[in-house]
Amino acid sequence: MKIIIASKNPGKYQEIQDFLTPVSGLTTLAIPDSHSAIEVEETGETYQDNSFLKAKAFYIPAVDYTLADDAGIEIPVISKQLGVKTRRFGAGEKVSDQEWLDYFLNYFKNYKGDQRQARFKTSLCLYNGQTPMFFEGIVTGRIAQEQQCPIIKGIPLSSVFIPDGFSVAMSQMPLQQKNQISHRAKALTKLLDFLNQTT
Repeated sequence: MKIIIASKNPGKYQEIQDFLTPVSGLTTLAIPDSHSAIEVEETGETYQDNSFLKAKAFYIPAVDYTLADDAGIEIPVISKQLGVKTRRFGAGEKVSDQEWLDYFLNYFKNYKGDQRQARFKTSLCLYNGQTPMFFEGIVTGRIAQEQQCPIIKGIPLSSVFIPDGFSVAMSQMPLQQKNQISHRAKALTKLLDFLNQTT
């Protein structure tokens, strides 16, 4: 079985690849050169919509599936400003991870206590050229007052998001621990259950 991991985000790509590597008989592939110039406009209103747009755009008949992800952070105190629009928030998509995170933390500097509650949500779309299948994961936590650790490229919020029940940010966790509790890990676990039944 061959699956294209349809992500140009190095942090997300590595997380997904690490999860899928142990699956027997499965080969993971990067976006092929023929599709590398494609830029998917994330116009969907939900994580599922956007993950499907990406999975469909990068699908090629030579593989069994493409796998794409859309994720965001939801912070009740600012309602709908984040979610599917997370990376477009504030400083925008074109700035570096550090610049984006600096703006984000400055924006939230006067929010205290329960106002810093948040949740990360991921939707994975597995697409075979005909039918999309979706796998979702959620993790709740809070936004730290300050950056807790260096940024992992492509996932700056993991340096400030502290999951419920923990005292460290997601990016500070050992990989094994992170792969038990993160939003993407929860979605990937559901995906693995499906793949293990089909390989």
